[in-house]
Amino acid sequence: MWRNQIVVFSTYFNQILLTPLKARFLKMTKDDIMAVKELAYYLKIAEKTAYRFALEKKIPGFKVGAAWRFRKSEIDAWINEQEKANK
Repeated sequence: MWRNQIVVFSTYFNQILLTPLKARFLKMTKDDIMAVKELAYYLKIAEKTAYRFALEKKIPGFKVGAAWRFRKSEIDAWINEQEKANK
């Protein structure tokens, strides 16, 4: 088995393997707070792009010390706004 992966489903023929980051998203609620790496994974963008969006205030977020944090509920609302604006 590969390093840093979790088996979440197994059959005789195959297994679905998840990284710890993917496994966290299966348990995430709307009130959870994400770091830049998690946000980038969630939006399927590069971490550098996530940082740039945060710095340019294109996406809702806040800083804890020097680290950016994002509420999943606010990101979901932002996604809905983006979808409506781009129709």
